[in-house]
Amino acid sequence: MRRLPRRLPASSKPALVGLFAVAAFSGCAGTPPIGDDPDVAAAALSEGRALVRDGRPAPALAALARACADAAACAQALPMLEQVFLQRREPERGIEFLTRLIERHPALEAQALGHRGFLREKAVDLPRAEQDYERSFSVAPDPLVAERLGSLRMRLDDHAGALAAYRAGLEHEPRHVELRFLLGRTLRIENRLDEAREVLEGVLRDDPRHADVWANLGRIYLGQGKPDAARTALLQAIAFNPRAVEPRYLLTKMALAEGDRARAEALVREIRAIEDTFVGRGPQPGAEF
Repeated sequence: MRRLPRRLPASSKPALVGLFAVAAFSGCAGTPPIGDDPDVAAAALSEGRALVRDGRPAPALAALARACADAAACAQALPMLEQVFLQRREPERGIEFLTRLIERHPALEAQALGHRGFLREKAVDLPRAEQDYERSFSVAPDPLVAERLGSLRMRLDDHAGALAAYRAGLEHEPRHVELRFLLGRTLRIENRLDEAREVLEGVLRDDPRHADVWANLGRIYLGQGKPDAARTALLQAIAFNPRAVEPRYLLTKMALAEGDRARAEALVREIRAIEDTFVGRGPQPGAEF
């Protein structure tokens, strides 16, 4: 089984931040107990799923923890457990819970490590998040883990490591659309435009409505001196994601370069309207540039 290359030393700065986060957590209530009655696990899983759907994370957490009395039910509960711990803004509790869960159900190690790695990211413990992803992937390759590992390495400005993660994932699922998109985007960021274009144009053959692929192709075509192709791609990005800001920004720059001030001003008005809508709501549309 292929192992992904390690990058970060455990002594790096983000680890210190993560340790402070864990220290701050030490005064909080403990994690919920893992259930001990496999006979109620299926019912607890159904209850937890309904509570998650209803937006009630506190009772959902207790129900999903009871479901983890049984390994099969727990495997289905794990994505919801991650979601609930994040909704409650308690990634550290989630990390502790999943650590105990791995001890209880070793067969769930790979899946649980993938979720624990994501919670470590949210707790800003990036070196150990990377280690969890690497271990998870080495035990049971999963495209979601490859995505998360690659994205983490991009955050850390380790583009080569990100490319390795995406390619490792694609070795196991060669047609995976999102991994191919992320690979192409990273190649574009690395200014490897011909390679990036080949990858992203291939993605469009499988998913022609992928707005972020169109947006990245617009950037590539601009970099290759193909303004007409760039304009077409950016307009396609907007067509498939009408609230996208970045394609409009690039089209504004193009309009100004061409002396079309009226078009540029119209695009700026559109951008401002979208930004006003999303003030205080986190990342804006078209964030996958």
